Amino acid sequence: TGDAGEELAIHAFTTEGARAWRATNGKSWKGSYPGARASCVIDGDAVYHANTHGRVACLDAATGKERWAVDTLERFEAKNITWGITDNMIVDAKHVLATPAGEKALAVALDKKTGEVRWASPPLPGETATYAAPLLVRRGTSRQYIGCASASVFGVDADTGTLLWTVPQPVEKSVIMMAPVLYGDTVFVGNATPEKAEFFRVRIGGAG
Repeated sequence: TGDAGEELAIHAFTTEGARAWRATNGKSWKGSYPGARASCVIDGDAVYHANTHGRVACLDAATGKERWAVDTLERFEAKNITWGITDNMIVDAKHVLATPAGEKALAVALDKKTGEVRWASPPLPGETATYAAPLLVRRGTSRQYIGCASASVFGVDADTGTLLWTVPQPVEKSVIMMAPVLYGDTVFVGNATPEKAEFFRVRIGGAG
C-alpha cells in the first residue's frame, strides 16, 4: 500500500515483479507524516485493508476489484486520531475484526463476505482508537479479541462482542502504540509515554 496523489493505492505483483493489479481504498493521508498505515490482510481469495480514514475494504485477491467497503468512522460515530487510523485488522473464520472506538462501538465484527455488522461491543465513553495492533486469543472454548483504545486495554468475546474486561491505561500523550503480547495465560502491554510507561498483566479467564 502507499499514498498516490489524492488516493490510497494498493498494488499486487507477481513473484517475477510484474504488476498484477492496482486498486484504491479511499483518500490518501494529508496530515502529519503522510503515507499509508495498515498492512493488507489476505484470507483465501480476498484482501482486506483499512485506510487512514477508517475505510475498511474487501478486494478480490486475483483482480483487485472491490467487493464491499465500510466507513467505520461514520458507521460507528468514531473520530480519527492524530496520525491517522492504523488498524491492522484480524480476519477470523467468518469475521473481520476492527476497533473504531466510536460512540456506537468499541470493537466490531464485519462479515467477511458482505461487510455487514455481526456484532458491536459497547463503547468506552470518551475514548478513541489508537495505534496498537490487536490479538486473537483462544483458551479452551473461550476466544478473546484483545485490543487497545486511547486510554484502556480491553478484552472482548470474539464470538459475541461482549466486553469482558478493561484495564485503564491513561497516558499524557494519549498514545498506546505497543501491541499486546501473549505469554502463557498472561497479556503484557505498554504505552508510549517513556517517563510513565509500565507493564501490567491480565490473567485470561481470571480477574484483571
